[in-house]
Amino acid sequence: MLNNYLAFNLTNIYAACLCRLSVKQIMETRKIEILVKLKRRSIFRKYFLITFVSFLILGCNKRNEAAKTTQLPIAPPVDRFKELKIIDVHNHDASDNKYLSSFSLWNKYSINKVVLFGDVSEPPAIITDEIAWQAYKAYPNKFYPFFSGFNLHDSTCLNSIKNQLEKGYFGLGEVVANSTNSPVVSKVAWKGFHAMDGYLPEIYKLIAKYKAPILLHIDPVDEYQIKLLDSALTVNPQTNIILGHANAYSDPKALENLLIKHKNFYYDFFAGFNAYNPERKYNLIDFVEIANKYPDQFLISSDSGYGITYEQAYSAIHQFLNLISSDEIVAKIASGNFERLMDARKNAIK
Repeated sequence: MLNNYLAFNLTNIYAACLCRLSVKQIMETRKIEILVKLKRRSIFRKYFLITFVSFLILGCNKRNEAAKTTQLPIAPPVDRFKELKIIDVHNHDASDNKYLSSFSLWNKYSINKVVLFGDVSEPPAIITDEIAWQAYKAYPNKFYPFFSGFNLHDSTCLNSIKNQLEKGYFGLGEVVANSTNSPVVSKVAWKGFHAMDGYLPEIYKLIAKYKAPILLHIDPVDEYQIKLLDSALTVNPQTNIILGHANAYSDPKALENLLIKHKNFYYDFFAGFNAYNPERKYNLIDFVEIANKYPDQFLISSDSGYGITYEQAYSAIHQFLNLISSDEIVAKIASGNFERLMDARKNAIK
């Protein structure tokens, strides 16, 4: 704008005073006009260059984002597991009724049943809890509905939880006991700050009576958080606590002491993270040893393909189970361990 204004006024001055200007003055005026034009061209060139570079950077970023989920080929379903029953113990497909479009993928990868919920530890979860329940009513042989639409800092949550369990929900989750690093979960309104925060101690005691497990989200799984989780497990030996995506960003042996000490502690293994997520430090093979050592406490899940594609999440489940040579251990991790928890819950409902 400043350059346009300057050029306009210079032109007018030149025209108005032409007859009274000396040759020298005319030449000086022309020089100014030329300089203005050159300046405008320079600004245009800089603008064009900045715009062009910006588009290049944007294109590279988009390609890099796409590469995150395509840099490794998706392995096909493993023939060994065509008849195997697999339970996905951690699935958010109640959000926006996404579960309705997932059946073909579940069939492709032998996903027999799904622990279904949607949003977590925030007011919209009340709605997705109901969606999970309606999905269960429509497909009772496919889903185990869980819920997390309660404020763990409000005493009224205890009555809400009791009502949901008596209604027939199979468990609680995903409940955010702590989140610092997650770009999404760290912002939810009803999150806790550790496994013994708010009314969680009372919740553990309550759900033990109903034999209902609780799926906790904790990130990062650092020394302090493990210590508080250890306390929760110690004080509540009758409460089955599942640590969601326990392997994500974690050393394979980081939670071994909890597996040794607490038979009520269950390890939700999100196989897709260690197969496809570019931020992984460990691969699937690195978790085989600990799965073999504690086969009764390992569960497997997709986490609805968080950070990767949905199909990568299920392909990784097959890849991981295929690394385990014992068919007996495969059956436990794939579904047996969780079915045992659900059988106890069903008996409590009766």
